[in-house]
Amino acid sequence: VENVQAERDILTRVDHPFVVTMHASFQTREKLFIVMDFLAGGELFLRLGREGVFLERDAAFYLAEITSALEHLHGLGILHRDLKPENILLGSDGHLCLTDFGLAKDFRAGEGGWGSGGGANDANDNGKKGGEEKETAGGEEEEEGQ
Repeated sequence: VENVQAERDILTRVDHPFVVTMHASFQTREKLFIVMDFLAGGELFLRLGREGVFLERDAAFYLAEITSALEHLHGLGILHRDLKPENILLGSDGHLCLTDFGLAKDFRAGEGGWGSGGGANDANDNGKKGGEEKETAGGEEEEEGQ
């Protein structure tokens, strides 16, 4: 239930055309229900399975929409963490929506920051990626290579 509650909390904050919309949520003693958009096109995974490969123009179209959604999420401090074709749904209009935020992390709602994941490409404490800047002993920042 904890993952579903986190998903509900994230979807409450997000308003983007390429992220599934939550219309309501309600809870019983044992379960939490989320009412979301119905996307008649099904999973991107199934379309990819039927077609084998996408034409370059279709792949570029989907990539642009996914990028737009991820940029919006990251701007809100949300990291999806489970991006795969099964979690991308297609509407009857051909546009896609990211879904399944059960593993997503809302960095503005809890402890830690972008760099708390431990990956090599995570941001440092100063918010810079990959050591672009480093702090000197006096606390001042200096450019890499100086």
